[in-house]
Amino acid sequence: MKKLIPLTLLLLQIAGYEMLNNGKFHFSNDMHQRIGLRFYLYNHIIAGIAIKANNFSRADYIEWSLVYSLN
Repeated sequence: MKKLIPLTLLLLQIAGYEMLNNGKFHFSNDMHQRIGLRFYLYNHIIAGIAIKANNFSRADYIEWSLVYSLN
């Protein structure tokens, strides 16, 4: 039986620059961000949602994730 753990929340924030576009090196001043939340539901199961945006203004993607950890 899976042990239910207290709800644990992780705030995720990643920033970076794009250096490859269609396999070619390219550098621009556009900064990319991924900001999201991860919820630890059970001992090995994690669910999450994140938004990938450009220059803190325009959202490109909404990312959903469901993770099973082996450790």
